[in-house]
Amino acid sequence: MRDEDDNLLQFAIQQSLLDAGTESDQKVTIWEALTNTRPVPQPPLYEEDSQLERAIQESLSLSLTKREFVEPDPGPPLCPSEPALGSPPVYSSQSEPQAPGAFATTSSFDEQLRIAMELSCREQEDLDRKRREEEEELERILQLSLTEK
Repeated sequence: MRDEDDNLLQFAIQQSLLDAGTESDQKVTIWEALTNTRPVPQPPLYEEDSQLERAIQESLSLSLTKREFVEPDPGPPLCPSEPALGSPPVYSSQSEPQAPGAFATTSSFDEQLRIAMELSCREQEDLDRKRREEEEELERILQLSLTEK
C-alpha cells in the first residue's frame, strides 16, 4: 500500500510540474516537491550588459596599448598635504581634452573622478578647519573657566 501512495504522489508531482510548464523527464527532489520551488537558472546576460562588457574590454585594451607608446604625466597631486611655497592649492574646473571614440567615455569618467577627488579634498579640508576651530574655542573656554576661579 505504501508503494502505491508513493507512486501516486510522484504522479501528482509530475502532473503538477507538467501543468506548470516544466519538462516531464526532469527529476524532482523531495524539497522541491514539498516547497513547490525549482532551482533558479542563471539569468541570461541582457544585451546592454554584454555591450557594456565589450566596451569595457575594448577600452582597457586601447588604454593599455596607448600606455605602451606614451607614458602619461601623473600631474600635480589632487589633494596636496603641503602646498608648495605656502601657496594655496589650485583646482582647475577645466576639463581635459577628450579623445574620440572609447576614450571619450574614459576621459569623461576620469574627469568625474578627478572632480570627485577634488571635492572630497575640499570637504576634508573644511572638516579639519572646523575641528581646529572647535578645539581652539574649547581651549579658550577652558582658559576662561580657569581664570574665573
